[in-house]
Amino acid sequence: MDATYLPDYKDPTKIRPYSSYVIKLMPKALKQEYFPNNPEVWTEGEMSVEDFKTQYMLEFVDGADQFLSSDEFNNLTSGDFKWITKGEHNEKYVAGIDFAGSSSDGGDFTHISVLRVLPDGRRQKVFGMDMRGKDYNAQRLEIVALFGGPRPRFKVDSIFCDYTGCGRPIVDILKNQDGLRQLEGIIFNAADTYTRSGMNMKNIMFAKIRNEISAGRFQYPSKDEINKMGDPDFIGFYHKMVGEWKDLEQEVRMGVNKRIEAPNGGHDDVCCADALANFAAEFGNKNRLPKPTTGRMYR
Repeated sequence: MDATYLPDYKDPTKIRPYSSYVIKLMPKALKQEYFPNNPEVWTEGEMSVEDFKTQYMLEFVDGADQFLSSDEFNNLTSGDFKWITKGEHNEKYVAGIDFAGSSSDGGDFTHISVLRVLPDGRRQKVFGMDMRGKDYNAQRLEIVALFGGPRPRFKVDSIFCDYTGCGRPIVDILKNQDGLRQLEGIIFNAADTYTRSGMNMKNIMFAKIRNEISAGRFQYPSKDEINKMGDPDFIGFYHKMVGEWKDLEQEVRMGVNKRIEAPNGGHDDVCCADALANFAAEFGNKNRLPKPTTGRMYR
């Protein structure tokens, strides 16, 4: 691997080689802390602070805590844009769908998230819906109406879906029977084959979206924007969505994978759908791993 020469973070009087690959993964906050005189390396990293310290600095923290800090939650809910019910021309959209197998009171329910992806890479959640109480065929028809056919409500470039358990047959039908070829199934507990982080898919997706939220690049409309709509039912739905993010917990373990889930009696369907959509914005329509190539050398 290529080396990047920087001051030793424990003894800045010494210069030592660091793996360029690891420096690329290192979050910007840690680069600024450990290399304050080397702004040339202050690029955005691909891992969260907690994940990087766990995997590369062998620092372990036990216990459960909120997934988002107060500052990150404020970033999440500070968007200056409107909620929409259909896509607009010349804009890029992606979607995430978290399927659920229960329609009972207190059970999980399928949630759909749609993001607008701006030219500078920022992601704005402009639409979301729950499909509680609908059977799987009704859910399928709703998804086709949103994203399929010659006149979809949202013309999305990529849709990442929960492919675990009950999601698998719906995803297969949507792709092979209904023609949603831009749809890709994600198994949450499968190994990360997109970035080769060593985490499972759920952890790498939540690490990615947390980085975006922390940097102000993933947002919901602000409460003021939602209140302007004047719909009490939708205002309640909005608070339910952001409330899931506020309540979401993480438990750091000895390995690279955290336990990320809602507290007992809570839900994380919105968070999972958002994480899927954010991952689709970054990796949709891309190969998971670089393909090997062959070539012939001539003198």
